[in-house]
Amino acid sequence: IMDLRLDYRFYDIQSGAGWTDGRDTVRASVYAGRDDMDMDPTTIDWGNYAVPVNWSKALSDDFRLRGSLSWSWFDQTFTVADLETMGNSVQDIKMRQEMSWRSAWNSTFLAGGEATRIRSRLTSRDLTDGSVESARPDPVWLWEPYLSSAWTLPAGWTVSVGVRESW
Repeated sequence: IMDLRLDYRFYDIQSGAGWTDGRDTVRASVYAGRDDMDMDPTTIDWGNYAVPVNWSKALSDDFRLRGSLSWSWFDQTFTVADLETMGNSVQDIKMRQEMSWRSAWNSTFLAGGEATRIRSRLTSRDLTDGSVESARPDPVWLWEPYLSSAWTLPAGWTVSVGVRESW
C-alpha cells in the first residue's frame, strides 16, 4: 500500500582528554553529531554539539572543590518541498561549582550552584517569495543553588536529602 523509503544519514564524533595526579583531575571532551533525513518532499536535519570541561581539586582529605564549564548547541530544520523551511536553534553555557565535605560520621555534605545562559532562535522562511520571519528572544539566565547530604548506612544503604532552588 505504501512505499516507505527513508534516506537517512548521520554521524557522531566524540573525543576526550583527561589529566590526574591521583588527587586532582581535569577532563575535557568534544561531541558533534548531525542527522539528515529525506522523506521526499520533506527533509529534516538536526544536530548537537557539546564541549564540557570538568575539574576536581582536593583541598584536604575531607574537602573537595568540583566544577564544570560547558557549551552546547542544538539546532533543527524542517523543510517542506520548495515551499517553506522552519527551524530552531538553542545554545547554552553552563557553569557549576560545588564544595563537598566528607564528615567523620560517614556522611558527605555538598553546597554548590549552577548558572546557565540559554539563547534561542526560531526561523521560518517562505521559499516561494523569500520572506523570512525570525524570533530571537533575549538570553535567559537560570540560577540554581543547592545543598545536600548523603549518609552511608550499614549493609550498603544510603540516605540522601537535599534542597535545590531554581529561578
